Amino acid sequence: MSKDDGERRNRQQFYRQPPQMDRNRQQINQQPPIDRSKQMYRQPQPIKSNRTQPNRQPQPMGANRQHMAMPPQQRQQQIHIPPQVTANRQQANRQMQQTMPPPVGTRVQRKQKQHRLRKIFIRTFLIVFFILFLGAGGAFAAFKYYTKDMTREVVDETELSINEEQQIQSVEMKIKNIAVFGVDSRNGEDTGNSDAIMVVSIDGNKGKVKMVSIARDTYVNIPKYGRTKITHAYSYGGPELAMATVNENFGMDITDYITVNFEQLAEIIEQMGGIDVEINEGERLELNKYVAPGVEKIQQTGAVHLNGEQAVSYSRIRKNDNDDMRTGRQRKVMMCLFEKAKGLSPFQYPSYVKTLMPMMETSLTDAEILQLAPVAMNKNLVLEQDSFPNDYIKTDGYKTKTEVEGVELWVYHYDLEQAADMLNKFLYDDVPFSEYAPS
Repeated sequence: MSKDDGERRNRQQFYRQPPQMDRNRQQINQQPPIDRSKQMYRQPQPIKSNRTQPNRQPQPMGANRQHMAMPPQQRQQQIHIPPQVTANRQQANRQMQQTMPPPVGTRVQRKQKQHRLRKIFIRTFLIVFFILFLGAGGAFAAFKYYTKDMTREVVDETELSINEEQQIQSVEMKIKNIAVFGVDSRNGEDTGNSDAIMVVSIDGNKGKVKMVSIARDTYVNIPKYGRTKITHAYSYGGPELAMATVNENFGMDITDYITVNFEQLAEIIEQMGGIDVEINEGERLELNKYVAPGVEKIQQTGAVHLNGEQAVSYSRIRKNDNDDMRTGRQRKVMMCLFEKAKGLSPFQYPSYVKTLMPMMETSLTDAEILQLAPVAMNKNLVLEQDSFPNDYIKTDGYKTKTEVEGVELWVYHYDLEQAADMLNKFLYDDVPFSEYAPS
C-alpha cells in the first residue's frame, strides 16, 4: 500500500466518526431525567458589612445623575444634612474667601468704580457750593440794598464794661444779647433820655427770644458819672454809655444795640397796621393827654385798636400808676409787634425791611443781622419776657433822695447783684423769675 492510499484511508475513517458535540448530546440524552421538584435552590446571602445601613432602599439606575442635575437648594432639601455640618461648611467657605486675594480684574474694577464715584461727588459738591454761593451772595446784595438807609454806628467795645465770663458763655451757647433803647425825643435826634430800656436775647439753639425790661428809674452806677437813674446814661454818653451801664450793673456782655425814638416807633406801628390792646379807664384818660394835636382820642375801654401815635402815647403813660406798670405797657406793645411780625408772609419781608430799617439806628452789621434772621423769621419762634423790678427781688421801693448833687429824684432801689443772677439764669438756664432761687 502506497503512502497516498494510507492517508486517504485515515481521512475516510475520520469523517465517518460522529462529531464530539453529538457524542456529548448522546451522553446527556442517555442520562435519567432530573426531578426538578425535589431540587433545592440556593438562596443568595446578603453581603456582610461593618457599617449598618438601616432601612436603605435600593436606588434605581440613573438616580445619581438625576440628583446631580437638580438645583443646589432642591438637592439640599432631598439630602438630609445636619444643621451644624452646614454651618461649619459655610463658615469654612467664608474664611477661605477672606484669606484668598481677589482676582486682579475685580480689584481693578473696584478701583475704577471708586474713582468714578469720587469724581461724581466732587463735581456735585462744586455745583451745590456754586449755587449756594450765588444764592447767598444774591440774598446779601438784596439785603444791603434794603438796609442801605439804616443809620449805623460803630462802638468801642473796650468802653462797654463787658462781663468776659458771660461773653464766653454766650459764644458757647450761641446766644446774642442786644440792648434796645426807646429814646424820649420827637425832634428826629436820638439824644434824649432812654424811656425804654430792654435786654433782648436771641437764642439760636433753642429758637427763643427773651426780653427783659429795666425800669427807667432804676438807681444804678453810671460809669464816670456816679449813681443816678439808669435813664440818664443815654443822654450823658449815647448808646455806648447806656450799654456800659447795663453791663456793669447787670453783669451782661452786650456789644450791640438798636435805638428807636418815639416818632419812629409810631411810624413802625403804623406800618404794621396798628395794635390791639386792653386798656382801663385810667389808662384811657392818661393816653389822651399824651397824644399829639390832631390825633383822634380814645373814647372807650376794654379791647381797643390803637394806631401808631396812640400806641406810643399808651406806652408813655406813667402817672396813672408807677414805672413798673409803664414797662409792662411797653412790653405789651412790643409783644403785639412781635405777633404781627410772625404773621407776615415771607413775600412781605423785603417791603417791610425797606420801610422799617431806616427808622432805626444800630451797631449791627449786615452780616450779623443775616445771622440772626433765620431765628427771627421762624414761625414757631417763642418770646419770653419779664422785667426789673419784680415781685421776686429784694426792694425797698421808691426813695426820694439821691446822691447826685443833692437833687431829690424818684428812683427804684433793688438788689442789683440778685438782679444780675436772676437775669443770667433766665437767659442761659431758662429759669423764669417766678422760679428763681438764689445761688
